[in-house]
Formats: sequence, C-alpha cells, structure tokens
Amino acid sequence: METPKVFESEYRFCLILWEHEPVKSTELVKLCQEELGWKKAT
Repeated sequence: METPKVFESEYRFCLILWEHEPVKSTELVKLCQEELGWKKAT
C-alpha cells in the first residue's frame, strides 16, 4: 500500500490542531486565520 501524500498546508493545519487539542471549531478558525492567513471560508 502506498503512503498517502500530505500537502504542506494540510500538514501545517494538523500541527495547529494537535498543538491546541482539544479545540472548538470556532477557535480553530481563529488560529488558522492568525497562523496561516486563512479566511473563514477556506
């Protein structure tokens, strides 16, 4: 079985999620806006 590839943005998102777990989705959105420059619709 081939190992799945993870994009850099997905990896960075996971790092934020793991660093702040457990985290509510609203807080996760705020963290991604601050650390990744994402918009809520991303």
